[in-house]
Amino acid sequence: MTDPAVGAAFTAGDDSDGTSTAAATSVYFDASSSLALSGEELGAMSIADGLSGDGVGAPPPQPPLPPALPRWHTCYELRTDGDFDGAARVIAEATTEGEPVGSSAPWLWVRSRLESDLADEMGDVAAAKRALPLADMAVGADGKLPEAHLAVAIAAGRVQEVPGTGIRTRVEMARRIREHLDICLRLCAERYGDPPEGDEFHTTYTALMVLGKWHYGLASLPGVHKFVVRAVFGKMPHYSYEEAARAHRKQLEMLPHNPLPRMELGRVLINMGDKDGAADQLNEFLCQAPHDRYCGPRLRLQEEAAGMLKATGRAAMGAAQVTKRVTHGAASTVWHHGGSKK
Repeated sequence: MTDPAVGAAFTAGDDSDGTSTAAATSVYFDASSSLALSGEELGAMSIADGLSGDGVGAPPPQPPLPPALPRWHTCYELRTDGDFDGAARVIAEATTEGEPVGSSAPWLWVRSRLESDLADEMGDVAAAKRALPLADMAVGADGKLPEAHLAVAIAAGRVQEVPGTGIRTRVEMARRIREHLDICLRLCAERYGDPPEGDEFHTTYTALMVLGKWHYGLASLPGVHKFVVRAVFGKMPHYSYEEAARAHRKQLEMLPHNPLPRMELGRVLINMGDKDGAADQLNEFLCQAPHDRYCGPRLRLQEEAAGMLKATGRAAMGAAQVTKRVTHGAASTVWHHGGSKK
């Protein structure tokens, strides 16, 4: 008989005229063909043939399982989904099991980003103070890792927001933000290209968001504040509304269905005097935001965008209507789509 290892066997049968014919069937892909083997053929096969993995009854090969994600990656995903408690549990488990959560660059930048999120979302001042040392340690562990430099930039921004932070520290943090964003974007271009490919953590995209907000924050300072900063602390790196708009437009080229850059671009365009352009971006943001994983649950963003849209003098489009309702005695903003108010 044909060797089952090559995937075929012959079944014997009788034609109507009594002559014998042989029909080839695939043992490998058709398990029922083994039932049609003659007794002689079955006797010629050893038990080992059936158990060897390439004979009758052998299961088809299974694709290899994908490698398990490193635990720091799981922590990152939980943080991204807003499950801060889950991310903290993963860190605690990894610490207990001896993983290098205090020395590994990936662990350090992920932990820094978690602390920055806690500061931003929960107003946790202690977390804001923990984020920057962790990010600095990540850069020290691997200075070629763009995510580590992005973590420094984000954490420095959280330090600026801590109540009571002096002007000298805020200026120092502004310089650090720009320095590490420039390094991050250069490393991203070297590693992922432009436009980026394989940028698993959307590092380029996030760095552009922070860069746009950095430009806007400095450009929108009152003139007297700019003068004092320049006179006391020296010249700052170049900043402008135009560069802020460029950063957010590049974000939209990369991920056009993510709404948040539209809100930030609308903010910039208002200050540039382009109220029509700002209204277009803000209306689009208000249409997309309720369906977005990040912006949807954050009604404060939608309320802020509605306020900016009102400042343009343009009404909300049909798909971005807003009404007020009372929930447990407190007014909250609710967005409706399709042009109707409920």
